[in-house]
Amino acid sequence: MRSGRILGLLAGAAAALGSIGGYAQTAGPNVRVTQDQNSIYVSAHTMGGSGAYTDAVLTRCGMDRRMQNEPTIALDPRNPAVRTAGSNDYCTIPNTGDAWAGFYRSDDSGITWVDSLLPGYKGDTSPEGTSSPIHAMVAGGALAAGDPVQAWDAQGNLFYMGNNFNRGLPDGNSFRTRDNTGDVWVATYAPIHPADNTTDCQKYLRTVILAQHTFDNGSFNDKPGIGVDQNHGNVYAPCSDFHWSGCTRYLFSLS
Repeated sequence: MRSGRILGLLAGAAAALGSIGGYAQTAGPNVRVTQDQNSIYVSAHTMGGSGAYTDAVLTRCGMDRRMQNEPTIALDPRNPAVRTAGSNDYCTIPNTGDAWAGFYRSDDSGITWVDSLLPGYKGDTSPEGTSSPIHAMVAGGALAAGDPVQAWDAQGNLFYMGNNFNRGLPDGNSFRTRDNTGDVWVATYAPIHPADNTTDCQKYLRTVILAQHTFDNGSFNDKPGIGVDQNHGNVYAPCSDFHWSGCTRYLFSLS
C-alpha cells in the first residue's frame, strides 16, 4: 500500500471531471466524503437492504478521525448522480491493527455520502463478511486491504478492485523471505432493484480473489487497475506480481 497522499475526495471536483451529455459542469462547494466524527460507518449488509448489522469497527470508524489516502472515484454511466469512492481507510487500525478498503457511495451527485467498508475485515461477522474469501485471508494474518480502483458497467454494477495483505517481515537486505501473505481481489456491488437506477451499486454481491502472494518467497501482488467494456460487459483487471529476488510479472484477468 502506497502512503503519503492524503484523501481529498471533493464532490465539487467530481462534478468537474468532465461534461455529461455535452454540457459543461459547474464545480460546487467542497464536501467531506468520510464523516469520521459523531457519525458511524454503515455495513454492506445494511446498505444493501438486508437488515441491521454493525460492529465495533464500523462504530469506531465514525468517530476516530484517522486519515484516508490513495482515493479513487467513479460515476455511474446510467445515472451520474450515483457515484462511488474508495480509499485506504486507516479508521480500522484501533480495532483490526491495520488499514482497510473504504467504500463510499452517494446518490445525490456527491452532496452527501454513505461511508462503509469492504466486507471481510477483522471483526466483521456479517453474512457478507464471513462469506468473503478475504475473511479466511484475514484469519491467516492478511489484516490490510487497500489500493482501491473502481469501474462501472452499463447495468448499474460497480467493480471494486484492490489488494489484501500483511506487511511482511524484513530478512536483512535480501528481501528473499518477507512472509507476505495476501491477494488481489475484485468485489461486485449491484443495484438493489435493477430497474431503479437510484439503487445502483447499493447491494454488495461478492468478492473474488484473482491472485495470491507466495508465502515466504518475497512475492507481492500490487498496482491493481480495472476497466469495463461498456458495450459487452467484459471486466479487465490487471495487476503487478513483484518478486523481490527475481523478475516482475504483470497479471491480467478477464471476466
